[in-house]
Order: sequence, then C-alpha cells, then structure tokens
Amino acid sequence: MDERTEWRSLTKAVFSDLPVIGPIVLTIGLLTFVFSTILGWSYYGEKAAEYLFGTKITKPIQMALGCICDDWFSSFTKSCLVFCRYYKRTDGNT
Repeated sequence: MDERTEWRSLTKAVFSDLPVIGPIVLTIGLLTFVFSTILGWSYYGEKAAEYLFGTKITKPIQMALGCICDDWFSSFTKSCLVFCRYYKRTDGNT
C-alpha cells in the first residue's frame, strides 16, 4: 500500500467517526479549499500577466479563463460523477 492510499484511508476513517456530518464537513472543506485555490491562482496569474504585458491584457485573459473554466467545469463534473460510480462499486461498503 502506498503512502497516498494510507492517508486517504486515515482521513476517511477519521471523518466517518462522525456518522452523518463527517463526510459533509470533509466535502465542504475540500470544495472550499479548491475554490479558494482557483480564485487565488487566477488572480495572481492575471496580475503577473498585467505586470509583464500591461493593463490591456486583462480583458483577453479574463475571456480566455472564462472559456477554459466553463469547459473545465463541465468536464470536471462529468469526471466526478464517473469516479463516484466507480468508487461506489469498488469500495466494498455498498
């Protein structure tokens, strides 16, 4: 068993000790972390591009990120649904 699997099992075990609210807290915490990371990286990336290329680059970057994020979000949602179905089948606790 590799180290990532051990950490995943440990985290799952800790949060499953709280019967109903544990997985909900874990999911909300993870989604909050992911969302804040995406916002932070996009903001700092935009500011870096603005520093390198000037303020006229801001609108094209925002439009490009909007297109990428829209496509990425729909792909991410589909991937999550497929992963959840696969994980439910292989978990053994169905």
